[in-house]
Amino acid sequence: MQLDEIVGPERAARLRRIFLGALNDAYTENCGRYSEDLGDNNLTFAVAVIHNLRHMLEEALEYETGVKVTRPHNSFQVEIDSSLAVHFYKGRSGVGGVGEIRFNESRTKLNLVTENAAQLALVFEEDTAPFAGREARHLVVVHVGKPTDGLTDAWIGAPALSPVNGFQWLWGEGLDGTEVATVPASDVAAATPAWLGNSSLPELIVELREPGDQAGEANIAP
Repeated sequence: MQLDEIVGPERAARLRRIFLGALNDAYTENCGRYSEDLGDNNLTFAVAVIHNLRHMLEEALEYETGVKVTRPHNSFQVEIDSSLAVHFYKGRSGVGGVGEIRFNESRTKLNLVTENAAQLALVFEEDTAPFAGREARHLVVVHVGKPTDGLTDAWIGAPALSPVNGFQWLWGEGLDGTEVATVPASDVAAATPAWLGNSSLPELIVELREPGDQAGEANIAP
């Protein structure tokens, strides 16, 4: 499992237990108090789960060595040894229970996937390509659940978005330590920034001149 290789098997097992414990508590708490009669819906449920989860994670991780909670730009992340950041996002239930997540919904999401791509560009070599995901600084936990079902699944992985390869999950695995056949999907087209659009590049005009010559107005392309 990739998380075992990144932070060590013993630490990975402990973090999985903490993450899953907080997720289960957050979903259980909000399933119990969910009431359509009081105006609750999927949106209010998701918002409550997200904020309760942050509080529960901060409490559960308080005494973990080398681990701290930070909130850059009003977001939420768990930093490990100041070199790895774990982000938590609620996914939408997709076909077959596979969670879907959009990375174009906030600057934070776009930044983390592009930073991963930039980090990999520094260490990428052809013979190490299958293991490049270990070098990603940002990991993402995607959790899925409904008011009627509670927490149904959770994954952890490393997403990246680059102008060369587009969007991809470098690796993904069940947060419970099991292998997963399919990592969370994402809206690749929507997540793709403008510099990956379909517009054609402008024509490049090159003019050769002798040393000392000045380009006249007649030689400047319109």
